[in-house]
Amino acid sequence: MSQSSDIDFSPWNELLRMLKYGWLIANAMLLGAAVGVIFHRFQPPLYESKAEITVQIDYSRTGYFSDIEQDQVMETVGDFISSSEVKENAAKTAGWPDGQIENGDYLQQFFLERQNFRWVLRVRSPDAALSSASVNAWADQADRAISDGLEHAIIADGLENYMASLEKCLEQITLVEPVQAFCNFQNLAEIQNELKSTAPILKDERVLSKGLFSGISYHVSEKAATSGLLIQRGRNTYILAGLIIGLIMGILGISARLPECLMKRGS
Repeated sequence: MSQSSDIDFSPWNELLRMLKYGWLIANAMLLGAAVGVIFHRFQPPLYESKAEITVQIDYSRTGYFSDIEQDQVMETVGDFISSSEVKENAAKTAGWPDGQIENGDYLQQFFLERQNFRWVLRVRSPDAALSSASVNAWADQADRAISDGLEHAIIADGLENYMASLEKCLEQITLVEPVQAFCNFQNLAEIQNELKSTAPILKDERVLSKGLFSGISYHVSEKAATSGLLIQRGRNTYILAGLIIGLIMGILGISARLPECLMKRGS
């Protein structure tokens, strides 16, 4: 039986070759990282601006609030800030391109994150002035939306107290003891009609409050400067990608016996 002139594949031998020519892998990785840096430099600049809205809960009115209840309050406020209507009005006010508003591309540059009892609003754009104008307009639009919701929540609470007083009147009518002049059998029909007419108004106010609780307060605690800050826009990602590509190319080069070919040509 004739012996083949080819050397059988051996994982151990390949590992030794990788270690022997590790300089090739290292150089390929450095070259890949350098290409990543160069590629990043050719990317258009990107600026980011931020604003903050701080929320406070009046515990003197609410009493004890569990963590879940606090989260529910914060998430409700966040729903106002992140609503599409608020963002769209902010983009129009700031002068975002009409085409990007129509197709919704601008939404990819609007970011909202929660930090305890603060909501941080961020907007990115290649235009530094546009990023700051957009985030400030976003904060203003959110301020109006939350304020409007709170007004309806306060009205709803007042109506609930009013209906509770009317219901108290109905209870007092059945008592033997003296009651208020208004709370008597002669005014029974009037009280019932008042309850009936107030109920739909209360329902509408609750809907318009959009779940907001009247026992909170808020304020725009920070606004952006006149121009946004330049961000790196994934420089580390480009460098890491270059390193990985360089590593792969180096391993493939050694597997293809590139070092041996280079040595033969040099000799």
